[in-house]
Amino acid sequence: MDWFTFIITIVIEAKNMKETLKAYIDLTRAHFLPAWPITFCSGLMLAFTNYGGFSWPLIIKAALIGLFGFEAGFCA
Repeated sequence: MDWFTFIITIVIEAKNMKETLKAYIDLTRAHFLPAWPITFCSGLMLAFTNYGGFSWPLIIKAALIGLFGFEAGFCA
């Protein structure tokens, strides 16, 4: 086997691996993972603007609620 065919084989296998990883990410919808905590916390920021009472522990709690609520949707 010469070097050219060896390199071509590696490139083709890497492309196949990339397609497989993309399919798994699509299947698990992992690319939506940051969306729910950001959406949840943006609503909380609007509430802070209107009603006051900003606190970091509440932001962290809201981000975790958004994250785990998203994860729980996988089980349903």
